[in-house]
Amino acid sequence: MGDLEADLKFLRDYSLETKVRERAYAYLAGIIIRCKVIDIYSLAERLEEAEDGGIITEEESLSALNIDLLAEGFLKDDKERKVLVAVEVSVEPDIEDVKNAKERSKIIEKAFGFPVIPVVIGETFTKGVKNKAKELEVMLISTK
Repeated sequence: MGDLEADLKFLRDYSLETKVRERAYAYLAGIIIRCKVIDIYSLAERLEEAEDGGIITEEESLSALNIDLLAEGFLKDDKERKVLVAVEVSVEPDIEDVKNAKERSKIIEKAFGFPVIPVVIGETFTKGVKNKAKELEVMLISTK
């Protein structure tokens, strides 16, 4: 039964990731305007350049490549300020998702030279996840 539950969780997470990627503008509308999703190839290219330039390590590059979604836009309340938004997506996010969002956003910020806002998108958040997000200054967005 454990394998079936794990498979179901994987499928639910994958489905939500796909939905968030397709509708990033809607999910991130409270943070940024003129939202543009950065594709994995552009992310990989920028990370490789930063790695070649000694800005980030290979390990950091590989970690940042695992971000679920990266988008760029302008802050909703400061339309002149361009930012990136690094998003981890999970139906039921845990503390690791929050930590990953924060760590990967720092790496991406070094590689791109723009401020990066770490975000976790999910259906429900435990008190522990909410506390860790507050501590690490990671935004939480509910899909419900």
